[in-house]
Parts: sequence; C-alpha cells; structure tokens
Amino acid sequence: MVVRSFRWHTLNLLLTVFGVATQTRAILTNRTIDDLDGDSVTGAVPQYVPADSGWNQGSLCPGCFVQLDRDQLFHGTWSDATVPRDATDPWSITLHFTGTAIYVFNALANNVPNARTDQNMKFVLDGQQVGSFAHPATSSTDKEYRVLVFSQTGLKNSAHTFVIQPQPDSNILFDYAMY
Repeated sequence: MVVRSFRWHTLNLLLTVFGVATQTRAILTNRTIDDLDGDSVTGAVPQYVPADSGWNQGSLCPGCFVQLDRDQLFHGTWSDATVPRDATDPWSITLHFTGTAIYVFNALANNVPNARTDQNMKFVLDGQQVGSFAHPATSSTDKEYRVLVFSQTGLKNSAHTFVIQPQPDSNILFDYAMY
C-alpha cells in the first residue's frame, strides 16, 4: 500500500509540475521608438519626409527658435519642423512597429518669439486616417513635455505602419512613441 500510494503521489506531482511548466502566458511589454535613436528593440529609426530639408534634430539645433529642456524629454532629444503655409507636398514621420497599441508623445510650445508654435497633425494607421491633434499656441511661455497626442489600443498583434502628418502652417515637436 505504501509503495502504491508513493507512486500515485509521485505521478501526481510530476503531472502537476509538467503541466505548469508547459503552460505559457503572454506578457505584454512596452517598447519605445525615440525620435533619434529609433526602436528600442529593432533599431528601426523613424522616416522623416521631406528627408533632405525641413526637419531639425532639436537638441542639435542651437539656431532653432524653440529650445526645450532636454532633461524633460525621452533620451533628451526631439525632432522639430515647421511646415510652410504653402507646402504642397506632404510632410510626415513614419514609424513601423509590431504590437497591439501605440501611444505618441510630443512636446508643446506656446509663445516663442519668431516661431510658429501651433501644432496641427493627422494620424494614419495602416493606410487609414485614425485621428488628429490640434494645439493652438497660447500667450503663455510655458512648454509642456511628454504630452500624449495620440493613442490607439486593441490592434491586432501584427506589423503596423503609423504616419504622423503635420499640416501646413504648423509646428511639430516629436519626442517618442511607445507600443
């Protein structure tokens, strides 16, 4: 009886351990796409259009009118552009990611002498416009950091293309995205 009981308990223990060991669980993790350093996992960097002019790496642009506090920004960097009022070709930032959600963060500036600081942008996910964001500049000289300008959850866990489209006569201070 003792041997049979021992075998039963041993078999039960092994089945329990084996059953637990073979179960897998999905663990959600957040990854970032920095404006300069790119994707924290794949290394893919954002694509800026037009590529040859108009975009500035804000932290490396001492002549840019909008200067931000690097300590308040993700990795201390931001990309900035002011889209001309008469721009006929689209300006954009394209991000590629695989995941179930995306969150986009910008800095916002208000009253900066000689600078256009209104922000007006559209967002396109996998070829479909999914939202917009507008920030009319105020008379305040305050700047805001890590401002959530777009979020989308509930996406299929697959490869996605996300495009930020700053509109004519508008400024953008892109910091990072998280997915």
